[in-house]
Amino acid sequence: LYADFFYLWSLRRVCVFFVSTQSMGSSGINAEYGDVTAWLSAVSNSRSQLEHQAIRLSNLELLKEYGVNSWTTHLQELQRLSESQQKHLQSLRQEIQDTNWARKKEHTEAGQRLQSLEGEWLELVGKNYSVERACGELEVEVERLERIRQEKMSQQLPDSSSDPVSGVE
Repeated sequence: LYADFFYLWSLRRVCVFFVSTQSMGSSGINAEYGDVTAWLSAVSNSRSQLEHQAIRLSNLELLKEYGVNSWTTHLQELQRLSESQQKHLQSLRQEIQDTNWARKKEHTEAGQRLQSLEGEWLELVGKNYSVERACGELEVEVERLERIRQEKMSQQLPDSSSDPVSGVE
């Protein structure tokens, strides 16, 4: 691009254009002297090329004057966007890490609470077993005492000569 610019800059006052023989028609160079349409076509083609080169030169001059600044501005904008995205990425990573630490803490606390509850449950199950065993022993004792009482009552009835209904002895 810069090579084109310097080339055109050196030729900006003197523009030499070559007209190809193909634009003159099929009869070649000898036909160009007598064919008016070929000459008009060649002049039109030359004007188009001249206008194209003038526009190209103008664009290159504008690029030389403003291109560096716009490119620098564009690079600064890209750098700013990159830094902004890096900060956003870092904040997202920090947020993820904080969330993971909070979850780990919750899980650890929940695990400790579960162990505590399991210990309480085992203790209560043990107490229930002791109570059931004591109840069973008491039932056996109550039955034994009931038998003894019934035996004593049955032994007292034949020995007594009184009538329990009349109250007479």
